[in-house]
This record gives sequence, C-alpha cells and structure tokens, in this order.
Amino acid sequence: MRHFSLIALLVVVLFSATLTAPITTAEDTQAEAEAAAVPSSIPEEAKKARNPQPATPESLEHGQLIYGSQCSRCHGTSGDGKGRLVERLKLKIPDFREPTTQAARTDGELFFILTEGHGKMSGQGARLDVETRWDLVNYVRFLGNPE
Repeated sequence: MRHFSLIALLVVVLFSATLTAPITTAEDTQAEAEAAAVPSSIPEEAKKARNPQPATPESLEHGQLIYGSQCSRCHGTSGDGKGRLVERLKLKIPDFREPTTQAARTDGELFFILTEGHGKMSGQGARLDVETRWDLVNYVRFLGNPE
C-alpha cells in the first residue's frame, strides 16, 4: 500500500509540474531559432527611403494582421516591447508607442530592419513581400499615434 502511495504522489507532482511549465509553441521555437545576431548598421540610402504605401485603413489593417501573427511575440500586442518571448530570449525591445522611439527611426530604417533584420531579429525580406513590409511600417507608426 505504501508503494502505491509513493507512485500516486510522484504522478501528482509530475502532473502539477507540467501544468505550471511555460507553454512553448512551434512558433516560439522558430522565433528562438531565428534570433541569431544579424548586422545592425543601416546604409544611408536605406535611411532615406520613402514609404510608397499610403497609410490607408486597408494598409493599417493588413499591417495589424501581419504584426499580430509575426511581430507581437517579441514586440507585444500593443507595441510596448513586452511580448511573451522577450524574457526568454533576453531581448531589449523599444516601445513603439513612445514618441522618442518613433522619432528615432525613419520609415526607411524600419523597412530595412524588417527586410534585413537587426540585432537578434531576423530579416523578413524573403518571407514578406515589399507591400506587406511597408504596411507593417505604417502600422508601427500607427502604434505611436493611434488617433
């Protein structure tokens, strides 16, 4: 009987541990794998690039959709830089809602970062078409001034 009680206790302890362990999705694992360091210098010509995509409601909606599925894991759903992977990957991400953050980068710089990557963020140039990346730039700008 004592042997059965120890096994039952062990099962309860192991089951409880699985309930409190952080849930890791395949998406999280992929993000961790992509978090290898990438060059952080941005060419002057990229800094000067103008966004050809007007910030229409359609552009913002498309940018929000992609942001929610591809960016919020690190950048946070509101753009606060506190996504669910920030702690695990030891990231320091700017708050897109802050005017100083918005003023620190041109549209061209944001586009370049989306395309080529920056710090631990991998580039999305091979995954996202040009229009989608500009829509994301529009949405990031919207996060800083949602009115």
